[in-house]
Amino acid sequence: MFQCFQVRERNYPYIVVERVSDTAQFLDEFAQKAETFEKVDDGEDREVFVKALNCDEGTKVLCFSKPRAKRDAEINKARQLSFTDAFTRLNARIQKGQLKNETKVATQLGKLATRYPSAFKNYEVIWSFDSSTTPRKVTSLELKAKDSLDDKETLYGCYVITSTHTEISGPEIWHLYTTLTKVEGTFRSLKSNLGVRPVFHHGTKRTKAHLFISVLSYHLLSAIEHSLRLVGDSRSWSTINETLSTHMRSTLILTDDKDQIHHLRVSSVPEPEHKEIYDALGVKDKLPRRHRVVGRL
Repeated sequence: MFQCFQVRERNYPYIVVERVSDTAQFLDEFAQKAETFEKVDDGEDREVFVKALNCDEGTKVLCFSKPRAKRDAEINKARQLSFTDAFTRLNARIQKGQLKNETKVATQLGKLATRYPSAFKNYEVIWSFDSSTTPRKVTSLELKAKDSLDDKETLYGCYVITSTHTEISGPEIWHLYTTLTKVEGTFRSLKSNLGVRPVFHHGTKRTKAHLFISVLSYHLLSAIEHSLRLVGDSRSWSTINETLSTHMRSTLILTDDKDQIHHLRVSSVPEPEHKEIYDALGVKDKLPRRHRVVGRL
């Protein structure tokens, strides 16, 4: 919060995404997203739609992503199912008479609320008691969905970007915001695929060399992504890496009738999806088949 105050105090331009809880104030706008939002041309057909609104800070861009909405729905469905299963088990214990004390039932409900907070707040718990006993005993519990559950489903895939920029459009602000994803992807690639960490070297020169090779590798990675974008292929490095991982370079070990051990280094035949990437990059597999006699049995 202090850093955000400093940015505003010094009149720096910024683009930030609002907290999830702040998205609900634009429920009416998001409910009409199919009619009033503009589709973003992102080159990947991710089906992102935006709507720009003027505000005191500058511009608020309401965003809706269909893939994100699908993911949110799946996550929330799993949470709801886990919660209702746990609640059903608790209610079964009550109906069997294994749990009757009102205080103990409330304690168990509190545990469910702590374990499944986002799902629990979407329901109202209705208690049933046997008033003929003293103290009264709990006989059953029932869940009733709140109206806010429908509102929550409306907000699946929705988020709000706030920016001081007023001279550019909503889609342009969205594109600027997505550059943060590219920066995060850079660090993720460096830390995972390119092995910038862990560093096992102790000497300064070796550590610098290790970091240099990792950064140099990232430049190669970026060059590959850029070359593909020039021909209309906007796949990320992680997708490219996963696709090409099935094109293998293997060593076959054989023996002959003279007990000699032969090593044959060969490449597998590239599949159509491999060739598509190679053709876009202008790469041809020129690695020859290599044969060596390495010893005898």
